[in-house]
Amino acid sequence: MCTIDIYVRVYLAKHRKRFIAEYIKENFSKLSGEDRALTSKEVMDMLQISRATLTRRIKKGKLKPVNPNERVHRFLRSEVVEFIRTGKGVNYDR
Repeated sequence: MCTIDIYVRVYLAKHRKRFIAEYIKENFSKLSGEDRALTSKEVMDMLQISRATLTRRIKKGKLKPVNPNERVHRFLRSEVVEFIRTGKGVNYDR
C-alpha cells in the first residue's frame, strides 16, 4: 500500500463524522419529513460505508431493516439518524 493511501485513509477516518454531518445538512430536505423507509443505497450514502460494512452492521444488530426477510432492505430514517448521533445501535425492544 502506498504511503499516500495510508494518509488518505487516516484523514477520512478522522473526519468521517464531519462528512456525515455535511451530507445530512446538504440533503436535509430529502431526509426530513415523515419517518420514511430508506433504501440500502441511501443508508450507505448517509453513513459513507460499503455494502459489506452495512451487512456487518445488520448482522451485529446495530442497524435493523424493517423488512429483514426481504432481499432488498429498507431502514427507518429515524433509526439511521439515531445511529449517526449515538454511534450505537437502536434499542429494538418494540
